[in-house]
Amino acid sequence: MHHIKNLKSDVLVLGNNRCAQRLASNLMAHQLSVFQASFDASSTENSIHTLSDTCTIESHGGPGSFDILIRNEDASIKLEAKQIAIAEKSIRTPCFADYGLTATSKVKALSELPLSEFTDTAGSIVFLLGLVKENVPIIARDIMTAALNLKPGNDRKVYILTRNLKVADNGLEALYRDTKDAGVVYIKFTDTVPEIHQSKTGEVDIRFDDEYTRERFQLSPDLVVVDERIEPSDQLAGLANGFKLHTDPAGFIQKENVHRAGVFTNRRGLYAVGLARGILSPAMQIADADDASLEIIQEIESQGAKAQPVAEINPRRCVRCLTCLRLCPYGAIELNTRVSIMPDACASCGLCRAECPQQAISLEQFENENLIDPSKLSLSPEASPSSPHIIAFCCSRSAYQAGQMANWMGHTLPSGLKIVEVPCSGGVSIRHILGAFEAGARGVLVLTCHTDNCHSEYGNRHAHARVAQIQSLLRPIGIDPQRLKTHTLASNMGVEFADIIKQFEDELKR
Repeated sequence: MHHIKNLKSDVLVLGNNRCAQRLASNLMAHQLSVFQASFDASSTENSIHTLSDTCTIESHGGPGSFDILIRNEDASIKLEAKQIAIAEKSIRTPCFADYGLTATSKVKALSELPLSEFTDTAGSIVFLLGLVKENVPIIARDIMTAALNLKPGNDRKVYILTRNLKVADNGLEALYRDTKDAGVVYIKFTDTVPEIHQSKTGEVDIRFDDEYTRERFQLSPDLVVVDERIEPSDQLAGLANGFKLHTDPAGFIQKENVHRAGVFTNRRGLYAVGLARGILSPAMQIADADDASLEIIQEIESQGAKAQPVAEINPRRCVRCLTCLRLCPYGAIELNTRVSIMPDACASCGLCRAECPQQAISLEQFENENLIDPSKLSLSPEASPSSPHIIAFCCSRSAYQAGQMANWMGHTLPSGLKIVEVPCSGGVSIRHILGAFEAGARGVLVLTCHTDNCHSEYGNRHAHARVAQIQSLLRPIGIDPQRLKTHTLASNMGVEFADIIKQFEDELKR
């Protein structure tokens, strides 16, 4: 019989490593209830619910009221949680293939190294670190620590063969010096790599030319230790899919976006912590747990406070085409008996409103600007033949701030310029742009964030695509397509903002 367990908790923590344990402890110390589960079956704590590799996780709802279903062949857990933190560990993959080696008693992966077998014996040990692919500070630390623990001396030679040694982490420079002082020999390569051969019996032969003396050297170590790659686990991909989270090219939960700094994801109330979001040192993982604790506590305490206006769907106009569901980068669209928007999850970017084919979605930030009715779109009264009307739709997080900076820096902007602040440039619709022309604008600019730096993830791409679409339609109705342009800006680019506006004004005059 399939057993169903219904549970409630303030926070769901997925993971069972030092980072996840630190996070759970911090939250419980603040009197929050925590449900902790993990794919790590090695846990011996009864408070940790072990998840099988075959289980599936589905999520509905949003911040303050996530409904999570964890299901396998035998049982299901229905959990209601206010916040979710994913702190699952990553995996390490030995780089044997990079060096043409096979694991044997004389060739081992870094994490499999049994130091006890070699601490009291003579011989030579070679560590291979980042000779084919760039290493990371975590692996460099582990290899240098292992080399130091082997206590190199007269009877034991310890070598580290490396290219670009990564020591950009706390204490790594000192650890490097300690290994050198202890007798570890570093052999560094820049333009070449050593020739590595493994015999049928498992012995390894390493040959190379010294890049300075050009002398030929050969090593026949008693043990070769191969470095490892840190990669997201297969379970992490399943969690990203189940919770509708964006991932980076490597598969970690968090894209390289300036607005996702720290533990934030594309979904409010859902956090990526520690090794779930990237390759972090142990100290950084603990810092992540502390940061996530503060964010989760603050979010729970602020729930119920008055929120900013959010998008609304008119059920009489909605035809359930699900364009908004596919488009929303925040997972704020919910599909039940009808399509609805979860207020606490909506970021008011306007992407859904701009793309809705039925114009069934409204958003106060765009409606209040009176941008759709040309008769109400007031242009600058100071415009003149020498300074034509320009309307610039500016993203509030980038171009609008750059425009303010241009003013503060003393740049003279055209008198005919009207700056319209919008939550996201992706929310600027075809009706906005055509309405600006109909109101008498000589030129229209849509100024967006840089690629991959949009808070709405793809809002700037939608804006550029929409501008290109409209440009293709302008000439048949008698408008030069060059009167509509788009540019990318960051919030600190005041000089560039002034240059773009001035150049556009000069083009309009011509």
